[in-house]
Amino acid sequence: TFKTIDGKIWQKRFGLCGARLWKILGPFWEGVGFFEDVADIDTAYVNEDLITSGNEERLFAKASELIAPTSIVPLNEVFPLRSEYVVYLYYKFLCPNERDVNLVIGANGDIKVWLNGKFLGKYGGKYVWHPLMYWIRARLKRGENRVVIKFANKTERAKLSFDIFKENKERRPGYSVWQIDLGTILS
Repeated sequence: TFKTIDGKIWQKRFGLCGARLWKILGPFWEGVGFFEDVADIDTAYVNEDLITSGNEERLFAKASELIAPTSIVPLNEVFPLRSEYVVYLYYKFLCPNERDVNLVIGANGDIKVWLNGKFLGKYGGKYVWHPLMYWIRARLKRGENRVVIKFANKTERAKLSFDIFKENKERRPGYSVWQIDLGTILS
């Protein structure tokens, strides 16, 4: 709460410091030769049925944690590999109300995306990163939401970004189209 003006209280809510806590599985790859590793987005390196059945917690129970203070997921800090590989990333957050949004993903590799167990699609074939590459329509539910991204790095240095966008159709002043009122769940 910031200020009372004419009996009205102006307030703005936002997520905890804006940082995201990702859980990560991998890296995985298929060694086809001594100098050539291949990462295939269509190969299931883990039991992907656990994602579609809503059992992501079980799948990521012993996963490593990765903190992303911005929308860019710092994969190169964790995996300084200069070859192809696949990782699975899991992000759990709270949303104060149901809303239609776009998941905005930039990736210099191939990706598959699930939201709350629902497969949203496979994207790729573009290996030059841009933060606004893929706009994926989705509906966030009120309360807990779960995103899983399967990322197949196809370049020397991995680059992946994730954000959530909602158009300001009502033209409300002070409204951020980038959804800053979502809170990371830290468990």
